[in-house]
This record gives sequence, C-alpha cells and structure tokens, in this order.
Amino acid sequence: MSGRTANYHDDEDVILCQAYMEVSQDPITGISQTSKRFWARVTAIFNNSKNPSYADRGQRSLQCRYSDIEAGVKRLLHSIKHVESQNPSGASEQTILERAKIFYANTDHKKFKNGFKFDHVWNILKDFEKREANSPPRPQISRKHPSNHVSSQSDNQSPNCSTTDSTGFSQFSVDLNGDDDNVGGSSLQRPIGVKKAKLKKK
Repeated sequence: MSGRTANYHDDEDVILCQAYMEVSQDPITGISQTSKRFWARVTAIFNNSKNPSYADRGQRSLQCRYSDIEAGVKRLLHSIKHVESQNPSGASEQTILERAKIFYANTDHKKFKNGFKFDHVWNILKDFEKREANSPPRPQISRKHPSNHVSSQSDNQSPNCSTTDSTGFSQFSVDLNGDDDNVGGSSLQRPIGVKKAKLKKK
C-alpha cells in the first residue's frame, strides 16, 4: 500500500496552474483531446518545470490538487460577487476582497470553512476562471471508442478527488468518423410524431 504523498508546496501550485492554463489555451490541441491526454500533457509540463529536488507528481494527484484549487478560486469569486451585490459604497477592491474572504469562510462546508488557502495562485487564476465561466461550453473532440473502452473520466477518477473532471470540457464528444448528424454516438433525427404516424398509415 503506497503512502500518502507529501503536501504541495506553494511553488508547485503555481507551476500546476500555469501548466493547466498553457494546455487548456493551446489553440491547436486545447479542445481536441481526451481528458486523459489533457492531464498527461499537464503532468509532463509540471514534472519538467518543478524544483528537481521535489518528487514527481502523478496525473491523478495533480488532477485532484487542481480540482481543490479551482473549487477554492470559484468559491472566492462567488463570494466577491455576493459582496459586490450589496453595493458597498466607496469600498476599494481590497476591502471587497477582504469581506469576500470572510463570507467565504462563513460556511459549514468543510472544504471552505478554514478560509481561502490559495492566495499564492489567486492572481494567476482569478481572471482565467472568470473567462472560463463566461465562455460557452467547449466540446471534447475524440474519435469513436470501441464499446468495451473505459472512458478517460473513469481512468482519471480518484476516490479522493472532489470532482471527476476539471478540464473545463463539456461531457459529450463529437464523432469525427461519423456524419454531422451524429453527435456523441446518438442520432439527432427526431422520431415522427403521433399525428404524422397516423397520416402515414392512411
């Protein structure tokens, strides 16, 4: 039984977030890859960029870590929106952020109740997550798999992960081998209605 991996250093979080952004914003392959391939690329960039004295991190470990960071950043962005919705007169951006962190921690959710822990990557991710939230869902493009193929989501899922996928991709795929009318392996053609069926019989 393998032991628990060491806690992440702040500079590891920075490298992880930068690697995630680099791969997800690649104009050529950013959306044209499976989740497994996406995280394989992030893992390679991370392990090649980190402090050599640190042990290499596995794909699942990095995916779970980014999932935790992303959840925290999104929660703080939500908290900022909540504070701003109260129209604090004359409040500076820093004041709003401080109030948002208080609101952030004022929760029963065990993940957030100890306060925001990712100040070291906040400036890296805050604008990126805002853009991602306002962008339309991006399809994951992949070739048709055999019926006995285990999905990449299952391959990457870890029991300690809070989410199964944080690539930002929607949960459907476009079949590159089929017709345009077939998306995700199911036909888009509607069945005829009851009235049309009766007319057809006549």
